[in-house]
Amino acid sequence: MALHRLALPESRNAALRFYEIFTLAGLQRNMQALGAFCFLSLVKGKEWFKQYIPAGVHYLFLALKERRDFPVLREIIDGIVSGLLNRNAKISLTISN
Repeated sequence: MALHRLALPESRNAALRFYEIFTLAGLQRNMQALGAFCFLSLVKGKEWFKQYIPAGVHYLFLALKERRDFPVLREIIDGIVSGLLNRNAKISLTISN
């Protein structure tokens, strides 16, 4: 019998828990990177960081597609993705008060 068929329910639960934590950490890391790219480009004037924002938004969009527990964040990212698509993936960043 294959080893994977001998796995105990506890190991399956541990694997699912690991995947959950891994996914949440990835969401958090993508949001942190997007914040850094925006800060560096808008506040620090390092314009070349703008080029990384669409990819970061895309990764966040893909990760959120798998989840049902962040409806507000998903709505925000869906709006950003729609805006990017409407601008042919060119981003125009402005600081609003």
